[in-house]
Amino acid sequence: MKKRVFILILLLLPLAYAQDYNDYQSLDLLLTFNNSFDVTQTKSDGKIEYLDAEIVFFPKDTFSQQVLSLSLVHNPPAITDHTANTITYSWNNPKAGKIIYGYKSTIKTKNVIIPIRNEIKFPLEITDDTYTKEGEVFIDINDEIKAKVAELASGETDLYQVVFKIAKWVSENINYNTTTLTADVVQKSSWVYENKYGVCDEISNLFISMLRSLNIPTKYISGTVYSNVNNDWEPHAWAEIYFPNYGWVPFDVTFNQYGWLDPTHVKLLESLDSGEASVTYKWKGYGMNITLHDIQVSSEIVEKGQNVGDVLEISLNPLRMEARGGSYIPIEVRVKNPYDYYITTTLTFLNAPELLGKNLKTILLKPGEEKSVYWTIKLPLDVKKGYTYTTYLKVKDSFFDSASAIVTYTKDFEYMSLDEAQGILSLLDVEEEKTYSKEMELDCKTPKPYMFTYEHANAVCTLKNKGNTVINDISVCFKEDCKKTDLSIADSKEFVFDLNSLPAMTRKLTFSAKSKDIEVFDYVSFSALENPGLKIKNLNYPEPMPYKEISNVIMNLETAAPVKNVLVKLNGDEVFRFNDVAEPKELTIQIRGKDIVFKEKMIFEISGVDENNKPYLIKQEYPATISNVPWYIRILASIF
Repeated sequence: MKKRVFILILLLLPLAYAQDYNDYQSLDLLLTFNNSFDVTQTKSDGKIEYLDAEIVFFPKDTFSQQVLSLSLVHNPPAITDHTANTITYSWNNPKAGKIIYGYKSTIKTKNVIIPIRNEIKFPLEITDDTYTKEGEVFIDINDEIKAKVAELASGETDLYQVVFKIAKWVSENINYNTTTLTADVVQKSSWVYENKYGVCDEISNLFISMLRSLNIPTKYISGTVYSNVNNDWEPHAWAEIYFPNYGWVPFDVTFNQYGWLDPTHVKLLESLDSGEASVTYKWKGYGMNITLHDIQVSSEIVEKGQNVGDVLEISLNPLRMEARGGSYIPIEVRVKNPYDYYITTTLTFLNAPELLGKNLKTILLKPGEEKSVYWTIKLPLDVKKGYTYTTYLKVKDSFFDSASAIVTYTKDFEYMSLDEAQGILSLLDVEEEKTYSKEMELDCKTPKPYMFTYEHANAVCTLKNKGNTVINDISVCFKEDCKKTDLSIADSKEFVFDLNSLPAMTRKLTFSAKSKDIEVFDYVSFSALENPGLKIKNLNYPEPMPYKEISNVIMNLETAAPVKNVLVKLNGDEVFRFNDVAEPKELTIQIRGKDIVFKEKMIFEISGVDENNKPYLIKQEYPATISNVPWYIRILASIF
């Protein structure tokens, strides 16, 4: 019986504020600020001698925005004074009626990552307390906030890591809730911390309070931003943190943008507290009444810049490619920072049949760092005997770089339980503990970053006494293998650990050294491989393929370890041959729909030998739908 292949795609909507412009290098915006007030006469001889309106809420040049023009609007005509931080409108002897004022500004905003290249030691030694003290209105600091921050920052020595951990905690534990949206019910940081919800200004207030309690200078920033929740521009707030030798770095905990901002952010005001007024009035007169109206700020995009292109290197790896329906499949998403500076990104799982847990995860990548995050999906249980199903998985990062993969399932493949999937993830998802100690240092290395499970390999760890006292009764351990030692002052010793019997899919090795009062860890990125892991990733092809015309099938050939004498076949025909494959290769195959119409699938066979000349063969199948097939060919295809 001929098997049919189904593609199952379910869309997971992001649970956060997904901006539509993250992947643009720049935007040209038109920003309009409008305000007005009514002047009414309450006495027959009433008059106003003078009236001033002073605005501090307007765009200035910053690292991420350039003011191209700013024109003032006022009716009746006013005397204006535009300084670096204020715009003042003055009316002498204004008549009763409506007074209108504001501005129009064109701004070029830029998608800029602040390049923090070096680790900045924490805690900071800051003597100027301007931006480390409590605000006058909403940014307060209490004992509960101090205790939580102390817990998060304990043992950390990297300022970026401290700020990121606090930002991530606020984002994951303080719910965005519009019930506190109106200005007259804005709550203090301590209230938001206790009740665990707020809006962007309140969430930013709490984030700032937490950082200031650690003596980290932090500004409150207000402006506008585009949110596709309402598909409109809205008032918004975020923070800027002072990094010595680098300046002020933006962190938006509402949008999970740390160290950078998407180009819809327009900065209009920086302040100590969110309670600072955008406009202040001064006037002198009698027998007159002034009625103020709400400020109206609007933005629109005039021109879009180029796309930023690929920022990070991202791959999606199902840790089981085939399984029975109803199985639980662990998923690894691997992200590499190719730059010499820190980058943060939020990974969003877009497509899966059923995803366990939230579909968003935010990570910090140090310069050149590669890191994995993990999810678990559940395959549909309702499958029919004799049918093969495939499900399409896709994940994207903050800059719209994406990766995809396909998992195949039937009624007959091997079942993977939730316990099995979680057991695999427990081996992979190792949360690193604090590793710094002034007294003792542990440094472990392996001869290469991987080994095959049939090979023998060792890790060598060097333990060094950096203090000025003898350290006795130290246990140096890898898994259950522990070795006892003592260290004299300035002494160092080497220890060799056997890496045999590591389970396949190991991604990180954890080593520890513990005495009575000191505990240090070292982590080594290392893969235990059953085979080189050569496979096809990110396959893209037209759906459907035209019967007569040539279609481009584009794919990446990736491997975890070098492979020699690589042969790639499509439906039995050789399409590529390589002497060796060690780095990812992008391949393009030209194919006509009529060449595969009888199979209705593309079957790839990839063969080669590993570095020890052990043979390796994999098969990967992909469904293919053909369009404009002649009627007589359809009849023949149904027969064969």
